[in-house]
Amino acid sequence: MSKKRRLMDFISVEELIESPHNIIAIWAGTGSGKTTLIEGADGLLTQAKVDICTSRKAKVKESTVNNNQLLNHMDELGATITWKGNSFSVVHTNAHIQKYIQEYYIRTNEETYFWRCFDFIVIDEAHSICGDATFADCTFTVKSLIEAILEDQKAKKTSTKIILMTATPEPIEWLVEKWGAKVYDFRTQTSYVKPKSIDIGTRLLAEHEAIRRAKEGQTVVYYFTHLDRLIPLIETAIEEGVDAKQIAVSVADPKTIERLQTNYPSIYDASKSFEEILSQNETIDARFKLVLTNGKNKEAINIRSHVDWVGIESHYFVDIIQMLGRFRGGIDTAFLIKDANQFRYLRESDFDRKLQLGMLSNANQLIKETSFSPPNDATFFALHKHEDMKKCIEEMKAFSLIKYNYLTEQFERNDLLLAFRKHYMRHLAIMEDALEKEKELASVYPYFNGINIRYQSQSMTPCSIESTLLGMGVTVGKTEFNYEKLVEVTDTLRKLYLKSNEAKKQFKYANKIFSHFNLKCIQIGHKTIKEKGRYRIDLLVSKDEVA
Repeated sequence: MSKKRRLMDFISVEELIESPHNIIAIWAGTGSGKTTLIEGADGLLTQAKVDICTSRKAKVKESTVNNNQLLNHMDELGATITWKGNSFSVVHTNAHIQKYIQEYYIRTNEETYFWRCFDFIVIDEAHSICGDATFADCTFTVKSLIEAILEDQKAKKTSTKIILMTATPEPIEWLVEKWGAKVYDFRTQTSYVKPKSIDIGTRLLAEHEAIRRAKEGQTVVYYFTHLDRLIPLIETAIEEGVDAKQIAVSVADPKTIERLQTNYPSIYDASKSFEEILSQNETIDARFKLVLTNGKNKEAINIRSHVDWVGIESHYFVDIIQMLGRFRGGIDTAFLIKDANQFRYLRESDFDRKLQLGMLSNANQLIKETSFSPPNDATFFALHKHEDMKKCIEEMKAFSLIKYNYLTEQFERNDLLLAFRKHYMRHLAIMEDALEKEKELASVYPYFNGINIRYQSQSMTPCSIESTLLGMGVTVGKTEFNYEKLVEVTDTLRKLYLKSNEAKKQFKYANKIFSHFNLKCIQIGHKTIKEKGRYRIDLLVSKDEVA
């Protein structure tokens, strides 16, 4: 097998500069050198003025630190930027593009067309234009910006070129085709960051493996899809002997951070230190053995530490590739968790869709027919700053299918959301079918070629969960289950212990619940009693029926 090569073996800075194409798409593996092409010692930054737009703050910090002589942090410069005749390159988040356009851009004043000051606009992690559309408004603004630049190019008012870069272009392929981009696809020729092996099994097995390895001193990273299991995993890890000082949490969810600060102040303080070191040195400090994170660290950062084990709950192949691609120091084993809960996007009803799109048409007609007086007789003013339009834009945010385009001053259909939901749900179904049927993943997604993939056996040794339940404050009768069948049982019992009304109600129909586990000869006590703050639940399963 021929050795995979770096991106600059296939395309050069000179080719980008001399290219006749106004928009260029570069697809190449994670860790193949896309950043080096732009920001390296002989990269594009050294020969041109570049505006780098990325989906993650961590990337902005990394680029600013590594290129402090060539690159300014646009988020910090803010309104002090004088675009006309500037002599520097900038890096910023997608969110800051939206902030700038909302605050400073005026459609009728071409001096605010900041892209004309740059030779190149580089959209890093370009898949996020669609991939983040379910939760971030700024992606729609980035898409609108690209289309405004293309119109400016067509009118021959700018020579600025656009470069799109990603290792996972599938979510935006429809956009790239629409924009007429020149596509350079080097994914099969360039290197990818891949683990040596991938295990596939249940969440309970993954949590057990993560804790076991952390106790042995290995470096473990666990990516959550939903954060409801994060605190329980911390509790279990500490109970089983992992030092709290060795645990770091890196998420953006305020509620989780607040719970950490209240219940685990040492982990909260350690996590701040972890993120500072990761940001400055691109490494996981050696004292941390169990790192718990989520989508916050799934892309646009490089982690140069070697990692022994990475657990991933997501079944979306783009997330899997991006998460594994962070670890430039190498990964021994990844663990895909086949029974982890996934995000599911529901399609609105036909009536709701027609209602929203009808409102869109009416809103644009109203804008066309309304005379908006500029404040203080200003020569130029942005329509979205008019008080009536401000209210209208704010009210329309309640409708997911409608977005306001600040560059065209029109409401538009949110095609990004519609396209991504369809793409995501289709590929989620493909991966879940593959995991359920234990298919060869390489036959589904080429990325998995060359990786040793092992499906964990479903036949587990029967074991007692008495110690686990006792740790939750539950007095147990005779209880024997196999590990695979325990995941939902344990979750339900935990909810009951936490006095969840929903779980208590479910226990009235316990036979229906436990029949889901395909276990026979189940006997459940006729009543659940609370005694001195402890619940007693008798669950009996015949040894002969535990398989």
